[in-house]
Parts: sequence; structure tokens; C-alpha cells
Amino acid sequence: PPRIFSSTLTLPAPAEHAAALLFAARRLYAEMCGHLAAPCQGAQRLEFTLYHERRRRTRLALNLVAASRDPEHLLALLRERLAALQLTQPATAIRLVCTQQQALAAENQPLLPNSRPRTEAGIRLLEKLQARLGTAAICGLRLLADHRPEQAWRACAPEERTASAASPAPGE
Repeated sequence: PPRIFSSTLTLPAPAEHAAALLFAARRLYAEMCGHLAAPCQGAQRLEFTLYHERRRRTRLALNLVAASRDPEHLLALLRERLAALQLTQPATAIRLVCTQQQALAAENQPLLPNSRPRTEAGIRLLEKLQARLGTAAICGLRLLADHRPEQAWRACAPEERTASAASPAPGE
């Protein structure tokens, strides 16, 4: 299979509202998740492109904190992004490109169907906040080896889970 997933869906009728694009996105997500299931990978970065008749394309990017191929979770993130989007022209087609993939770690299935580990719930909350507020509004903390409290941390992207507490940042 191709290394990068890319699929375009022409809409049967022009979509005037962003919420109307969710049905088409659900279909694209199902296709992408099937594509990612064979090599046991998940999507880390997704790019949507909305095509219009008389206007330039509209682009949306979804950056995930942890790779996922759960279509319902991905659809919830897209729903948050589309809630803030106001279409000036009706969309005639939608394209989904998975630009970054990551191998999914094998995990034990829970005994009860609705029980998820707390770490997964925290990651999903971060991704939902990034989708709603924007990537620049959410940051994480990276610990640094310094005895001064004001110098012992730095702001970083939430994806940077590797704390470099052993040595200070370069230039310090």
C-alpha cells in the first residue's frame, strides 16, 4: 500500500455548512482506518482540504498528541474544528491526507468494554482542547536540571513527553 494515505470525495451536493461535511469525513475516516490497520499504524497528523467552485481551497490540519485510528475519536476532533469554521462558499469536494503515521503499540484490551486507562482520557482531552482552541493555546511543561525554580521548567508542545531533566536546555 502507499506510504501516505490520500483520498478525495466529491460531494453529491455542495455543502453550505461545515457541519454537513461530517458525513463525508466519516466515510474518509473509515477508509483511512482500514488503510492503517494492515501495518498496525495510527494517524498522527491529518490534513483536510475543502474544494470550492469559485474560491481557493480551505485547509484544516489536525495534530494528534498520540497516534490513533479510532474513527469516532477522530470525528469528534474534526467536529470541534468545523464548529469554528465559517464557509464563505459551498464546498464541492473534501480531501483527507494522513501526512504523519506512527506505529501503534500493542495494548491489552480492558475487561469491561467502557473502561479506558486514565492516560488515554488525558490525551483525548488535550487533543480536544487543541482542536477547539488551536494548537498554540495549549502547551506542556518540560523539566530542566536547575536549582532555581524559575529556571527549572520550559514550555513545550504537549507531544514532547520526553523530559530532559538531566541537562539544561542549550544556551543556558
